[in-house]
This record gives sequence, structure tokens and C-alpha cells, in this order.
Amino acid sequence: MLLIDEQLDKELSAFICAWDDFEKSTGGEDIIDMNLSGHVAGKKYQNRKEILKDIEYFLSLSEVKAHSVIYRKMTAHHYFLRQVMNNDIPFDEYFENTMGLKPVIFTPEKIAGLQEQTKNLLAQSGFEYHTNVVGEIMSSDLIKPSNKTGELLNETHKAFYQWINTILDLNATFDIEYSFLPEGHHFWAWISGDGRNFSVRLNKQRVNEYSISNLKRLATHELTAHAVQASILRTKVERGKIPRYLGYITTHESFQFSSEGLASTLIDFYPDEFASNKAIKLIQQIVRLDYVVYSNAAIRFCRGEPREECIDYAMKNCTFRKEEVARRLEYLLSNKPIGFGYRQVYGVAIETFLEIKGSYPDKNKFVKSVYEDFLMPDQILAMTKRPVADFV
Repeated sequence: MLLIDEQLDKELSAFICAWDDFEKSTGGEDIIDMNLSGHVAGKKYQNRKEILKDIEYFLSLSEVKAHSVIYRKMTAHHYFLRQVMNNDIPFDEYFENTMGLKPVIFTPEKIAGLQEQTKNLLAQSGFEYHTNVVGEIMSSDLIKPSNKTGELLNETHKAFYQWINTILDLNATFDIEYSFLPEGHHFWAWISGDGRNFSVRLNKQRVNEYSISNLKRLATHELTAHAVQASILRTKVERGKIPRYLGYITTHESFQFSSEGLASTLIDFYPDEFASNKAIKLIQQIVRLDYVVYSNAAIRFCRGEPREECIDYAMKNCTFRKEEVARRLEYLLSNKPIGFGYRQVYGVAIETFLEIKGSYPDKNKFVKSVYEDFLMPDQILAMTKRPVADFV
């Protein structure tokens, strides 16, 4: 990857650290989700107008403009901060300039095809397609007591990492602490950290719904994908292989396409002997369908369509329960502008990664590249054999 002038890199790093410090000190949202580059001291911001002025200054620099990845990241900051400051940016424009691609609405034909695949897979295992089928699948292997959850996540990650380690050039070593998310979150889990130490926060309200099959999915998603990828990127920052500024991962930038695409589909790339659990395969298929439908509903909602119409659309086309759909859509509004970005990237990222899995000649090489290279959405989309319009 193209590097930049060391002094400029330091200034960019100091900027984002100072912005993160300001938001934390004033009760705002954390800007840095994963800090893989350490804290760089800089100015102390007094207000967001000062931050916006610096963003616009950096965007004007020829060296920033010449580095497409850094320019995109800074552009994402620009759109995110303006939206935080109540600039009413249209959803499509905001999404494209933060997530790095246009919003994708999946066709009725695509959804019908996924529904048919899902129904057939469920029928082969003796299940019917209905709104609580995931709970029914998981009910046979619920984990109790819940204090075993972290231990089982670690064990599962170690088993799956054995395969990943055979295709990566760099080792990933880190420590994990487990705690609980604040009440009200609909996420099953959330990970944050610095590439060497991570905190995984579990959903206290849902922990009794955790099952062996779902924990294996969580372990690959949060640990074997997110944590390993972050650990490798930190090593590359430390060795001077990528700019330090890129090690400050945010949820409002286009790296989310690579990160969430990998985390959501990694278990699908494993050789069968690692991921032969029938329940896992069923849940993966259901989640695939649900994210495609939810993505459509969320984009329509963000574009201003009535809430109830979006909920009804989702209810008619996926296995989410109504309260789950409503909770997710409310999250988008209550967490604007964060909710107006990466949550809608899951559907197209998952379909893109599975399209590559089905057609790319060297799947291990692709997975290695996603882990070790700071890939942008257009780079990943270029690896598909068909245009996006042909598989959505």
C-alpha cells in the first residue's frame, strides 16, 4: 500500500485522536471503534466547527487527494461530522460517501430465490419456515450456565484459527476480556480493542438464548474475523507497512464492507471438517436471507418511507419477529448517523463475499487478502465474476 509523508501521517493521527477525545469529553459517540495505532497527542478541540475546519483542510491537501484510501476515510469523516451537526444529507449521498458504494436494493427475484433455498434446507432437516425458526433450531443446544459463554467462545476460536493460521503470513495473538453490553442493545455481541487486547461485550438479556451453534458463529465473527484482522493490521502499522492513520478504525468508513463481509461469511469459507454443524449451516442461510430483507427495509426506512410499511415489508419476507424488526429500525433513528451507514452494508457485503466464494479460483488467497490488505469495496467487488446487478 502507498505510504504517506511521516509528518502528515502523524498530523492525521493526532487529529482523529483529538476528535475522539473531544466527543468522549462532551458525551458524544466514540469516533474510534478500534485503536490499532495508539494515542497521538495533539490540539484540544473546543467545538465541532474546529474539527470540521481541520477535516476540510486535510481534504484540500494534494497528498491526501493522491492517496485514495486516506482521501475516502477523510471524506467519510466529513460526511459523518456534518450529519452529526444536523446537516440533513440525503441518505443515498451519505451512504455512498461513508460506506464507499451506492445503497443496494435487492430484487424480489433475489429474495424469492433465497426464500426457496432456505425453505428447502429447513425441510431437509425437519424444520418449517416461520418467524421463530432460529430459536427452534437453537433450542436443542442451549448453553447453561451462561458463565461458560466466554470459555466456549475462546475454545471455538482456537479450533477455527488453526485453519486460518495456515493461510496467513502474520500471526495474530491477543487477550480477550468478556463483559455485558448496556441494556437496550439488540446486538448479540460487540467487540472493541487495540489489536492486542480486546473487550467482547455480550448481550445480557439474550445470553440465555445462546446455543453451541450460535456461539460458534459468534466466535468466528468476533474473534477469528474481527479480532484477528485487527491484530494483523496493528502489526502492519507497527512495521510501517500501512499508514498509522488507517489504524484508527471507525464504524462510519468504507472499511466496514471488508470487515463485516469477512466476519459474516468466514464460517462459510472454512473446509467442511471445520464447519459441518448442520445447525450452523441452517442459521447461516437464514441470516443471509434476513440481512438481505432487512437491508432493503432499512434503506427504505432511511429514505423516508413510513416505519410501519418497512416493518410489514420485512415481516412478509424474512424470519425476524416483528419486535426484532421494530427494534432494529428504531436503532437506526436513535443512533443517527451511525445507524445510517454500516448496518445497511451487511446484506450486500455478505452477497458479494458469497459470490466470490462460488467463483474465485483461489478462495484461500482471497481470504488472506481480506485479512492482510486494507481493501476497499470497489477492490472486493472487482473480484466478482459478475456485475453487482447480476447477483442482487
